[in-house]
Amino acid sequence: MSEQIKRLISWIACSILTLAVCVSLFLLIMNLSGAARIWTIVGIVLVSLIILIIVLKRNARNEQMVGSLLDILYKNADPAAFIAASEKALEKTKNKALRCTLMLNLAVGYEAIGDFSHAIAIMKQISVLLTDRTSKAIYYCNLAGFYAQGDRLTDGLGAYKVARQYYEKCKKKIPNAYFLYTRGLLFYTEAQYEDAMDSFKKVQTNQFQDRHAQTKLQLYMARTFAAMGKTKDAREYYSKVLQRNTYPYLLTCAKQELDALQKNVE
Repeated sequence: MSEQIKRLISWIACSILTLAVCVSLFLLIMNLSGAARIWTIVGIVLVSLIILIIVLKRNARNEQMVGSLLDILYKNADPAAFIAASEKALEKTKNKALRCTLMLNLAVGYEAIGDFSHAIAIMKQISVLLTDRTSKAIYYCNLAGFYAQGDRLTDGLGAYKVARQYYEKCKKKIPNAYFLYTRGLLFYTEAQYEDAMDSFKKVQTNQFQDRHAQTKLQLYMARTFAAMGKTKDAREYYSKVLQRNTYPYLLTCAKQELDALQKNVE
């Protein structure tokens, strides 16, 4: 049985149970009179408030945990520590929604160390948990980017096509820069360097808020300039990457590629 059918059956069962409980409480209240009815209503309200408070506290605690983990990745620029901490959090978490968030972020963590195969494998495990259009648009866009960076062009193009379908229905909620950048990655993987550069330059005007995303953009611009034979421009962008406080993987790539470029010129 597919996960979608299981979720549908679970939703129907919960809906029927909720309806049955509401009807039972209504009949109970209607059969009571005077003080008994009042105290029953007060009890139901109090229980509902307690449940609401518990849920709100749990959600706040989960949000704090996710935020703390992301600080390790984005603020500390330490993807290895982020991956280790995220995997420990996943071992302790059974909540499906929270697990989905943790796994999406974990995939980004593996991308940050250049392990695109692992990032893709994680993404494939969570696709069935996504429901809203915005989440699906971001999901397939990220997946297309991982495929492109892992040199799996056909898969990347397929994922990007799906991402665009969802994006067109919720574009106001998602920065266009992410889709332009992914399109640039796919053009680069196809060796269509002029088109790749055109996409990357458009991303510059849209701006990434995340400094690491800005760094990845600069790295791919450097790679594209190098592939086009524009050595001076490539050097400039490799140098920009090396001046950033970013992921060790990106810095290592930039240094090695800049050294190789200079040796080839010499």
